[in-house]
Amino acid sequence: MLIIVSGRKIQVYLGIVASFGQNIAESSKHDQGRIQVRVSFFEQEVELMALRGKRLNFTKERFAVLVDNSVMYESVRPFLHKLQTTEPTEIPFSRYIATGESLEAVNILPPKYARAPGFKFDLQCLAKPGVNFTNNLDISNPLAVVRARDQLKKFSVLDPSQADAVMDTLTREVSLIQG
Repeated sequence: MLIIVSGRKIQVYLGIVASFGQNIAESSKHDQGRIQVRVSFFEQEVELMALRGKRLNFTKERFAVLVDNSVMYESVRPFLHKLQTTEPTEIPFSRYIATGESLEAVNILPPKYARAPGFKFDLQCLAKPGVNFTNNLDISNPLAVVRARDQLKKFSVLDPSQADAVMDTLTREVSLIQG
C-alpha cells in the first residue's frame, strides 16, 4: 500500500510487492541508502504516474510511505485470481457487482431455488418450544412474507433483529448481515 501525504490531502493506492526478498537485498548492495522494490498496483493511475516519469518531491509537507502488509493480499488473493480468470458473464451475482451504477435502482431477486414452483421454507425449527407455525413460508406471496416475519419476531427463539436478518436472507438473492 502506497500512502502519499501532501499537506492535508492523503492518497492511498493498494498494490502488492512483486519483488522477492533476495532481490531487495541485492538492490541494497548497490547503494547503502536505497533499495529497489517492484510494486504492482491495483489502480492504473499509479502505473501511469510512473510511466510519465512523475516523481514525488518530498518535503516536510509532502511525503510517502510504502506499507507491506502481505496479510491483506493473502486474504483477497483467491478472489482477485478468480476475477482475473473468469469471464464477466460467468461472475455470480454480476447484476449486483458489475453494474457500474448506483445499486439503489437494482431490484434484488429472491434466491433461484426459492422461486421454484411450489417451494416453501419450513420455519418450524425456529419456533419456541410449544409453538406451532401453521404455514410454511412461500416467498412468492408478499402477505406470507409479512406474516412469517411477524411470527418469527413474536414466536421464535430469535430476537427481532435476528428475525429480520433471517427473513432478508431467505427472501433475497444477496444479503449482508452484520453480527
